[in-house]
Amino acid sequence: MGSFFRVPVWRMERNDELLDNLKALRERYPELRLVGTTSHRERPIYQERLSGPVLLMLGNETLGLSHRYKEMADVLCSIPMAETSSASSLNVSCAASILLYEVVRQRTDRRMPD
Repeated sequence: MGSFFRVPVWRMERNDELLDNLKALRERYPELRLVGTTSHRERPIYQERLSGPVLLMLGNETLGLSHRYKEMADVLCSIPMAETSSASSLNVSCAASILLYEVVRQRTDRRMPD
């Protein structure tokens, strides 16, 4: 629970605040990648390079990311699921856990290319 108090959180009331902050982040980190998520079997998350600056964008379980955020993304990725699975999506907290695990795995695996 202690790490909750160490992770920076931005709360923005309006989309234009988000866009301004993203612009500032891209200026500070030109190699920043915006990785959007989708349940529509796009590029598997493990194929995307996540070892550099990355901002993960997750939508809710029912609707996913809005069209606007999908357009902002540099790439849309999905979490691979079994073809025979009856689930079409994951709860956003479960999806976030899997995505963050992959970020950490790539950043700690010395065999992954930069």
